[in-house]
Amino acid sequence: MYLFVITALFVLGCTYFVTDHKKVVMDDLQIFGYMEEQEIPLSFWKDESDGKYYLFLPYMFSQNTNKEYAFRLEYEDKFYKVNVDDVMHRSGDVWTISSEEKEHHICIRDPLGSAEEEYTFQILCSEKLPAVMITVEDLWEIENPQLVSAQKYVEMGLVQVWNAEGNLVLDEEMEDFKVKGNITRIMDKKPFTFTLNESASILGMGEATKWILLANATNGSYIRNKMILDMADKATENYVPKAEYVDLFLNGQYRGMYLLTEAAEVGENRLQIDPNDSWFMEIDLDVRAPEQTHSFMTEQGQAIALHVEYAPDLEEQEELQELVKRAERVIYNYEKKDTELSKVIDMDSWAFMWALQEISGNCDVGITSQFFYTKEKSENAVLYAGPVWDFDSTMGNTYIALFRVPNALIASIEETRAEYSVNQNRWMSTLYKHEAFQEAVGQKYETIFLPIIEEMLTSGIDSYVDFIDRSAELDALRWHNQRLNWQYVLPENLTIPEEGDYHRYNTIACNVDMVKKFLEQKRDFLNELWIAKTEFDIVEEENTQIVLDSSDVIYKWVKKDE
Repeated sequence: MYLFVITALFVLGCTYFVTDHKKVVMDDLQIFGYMEEQEIPLSFWKDESDGKYYLFLPYMFSQNTNKEYAFRLEYEDKFYKVNVDDVMHRSGDVWTISSEEKEHHICIRDPLGSAEEEYTFQILCSEKLPAVMITVEDLWEIENPQLVSAQKYVEMGLVQVWNAEGNLVLDEEMEDFKVKGNITRIMDKKPFTFTLNESASILGMGEATKWILLANATNGSYIRNKMILDMADKATENYVPKAEYVDLFLNGQYRGMYLLTEAAEVGENRLQIDPNDSWFMEIDLDVRAPEQTHSFMTEQGQAIALHVEYAPDLEEQEELQELVKRAERVIYNYEKKDTELSKVIDMDSWAFMWALQEISGNCDVGITSQFFYTKEKSENAVLYAGPVWDFDSTMGNTYIALFRVPNALIASIEETRAEYSVNQNRWMSTLYKHEAFQEAVGQKYETIFLPIIEEMLTSGIDSYVDFIDRSAELDALRWHNQRLNWQYVLPENLTIPEEGDYHRYNTIACNVDMVKKFLEQKRDFLNELWIAKTEFDIVEEENTQIVLDSSDVIYKWVKKDE
């Protein structure tokens, strides 16, 4: 018995001395900042490339007129001593530190005071953006990509939203919080969705319970989703999801700059249709549509997902499928009189949707995230396009090479994926074969979209950059070169110095230049095609950059005789 106890104590002693307790203390330090007499949990983030620690702060902390930050420090192992810039702080002490951006030092001493370890840290504060602070119990469970059920794993918690002026504008419990997305959910910087227990307005957006946090992980410019949603909102009176930039903190850990958006859903402040007397549907991927409440395949092989909160009975299913079948037959019978098309679709909303997809060069056009709805439940109902959604893979940022060509009318091409792929651009490409629809799209572009494009190129894009540049810089530091692996296409002029301070990771300028160049070239091409009525030949080239199920052909529109 004595031998067992001695052995156990020996093992425990060895384990204690082998463990780097000073590092454990450093990594487990809890920081609480103060805003409006509230404690806000924060955490150090360690840059593994150089061992330096950073403490990221939301913008509202900069509102302190004393030019200093106040924090409370906590750590579990009370036997250790923690010095910050040569001043000792016991667990629970409140301490102040200058807001000047410079390096600080934490020194951790063991209980005997004879050994110490020093760590360097820097405090970085965001600018201009609101902050979303979310607290959940099992963050690891939510974010672990190895879990088969990770996408559906739901956690409850608390969400606080602070506006840029430092005011707490939302403090609510969440009914659920989970990872969102498909390809993007496997990245370390994940998109999320959360549902509030009670409906609320956030940052001036419409009151609702469901909200989306887009990570923009694949988007080095950070502006594609926001920019195209704003363009759509200016171009139509129909519902378009609103979006606002925020800095996201999960359990006090800075996760970077996100885009907080309204959900593309039916609701009082969303798409306003009567859910009891209308249908809300989506052109979706064949493998994803069955995950919805109800889905079916059309005669042309298009997967349609019905977004409802109930299981429709057999009579309703048959009525809906008959409606879609009737509309699809008219769409594909493009040699018929054009008056027939307007009896099955709303020409205005579909022309708007078509033009926006083409302007943005969206690689998902006609494939997925193409929502449409009816205003009544009947076999003779008209289909309306909208709301618009999902613009990550746009403006040249896509793994499918043919969508990186600005001088091409990509939305008019049916086989945008490999020949064997069931997911093709069926409806949208076929709509453009109707002469009246072509005219509607061209007119929508010239009268509505072209002025918006010009404004974006003149000042709009630069205004986004001015607003988010600091947060983009901090986001780039937080995720380092991981962002380069997530992006589908890297700018030609991308450079990241091997050495230098954290500013070197900021690549927003060259990524925004990529967006501008694409939009300028797309505008020039569409001006020639739809306004100048220039005649083009369609040239096919072999695609030497085949990735996943991308097409083996690239199309380009070339002026006749050139």
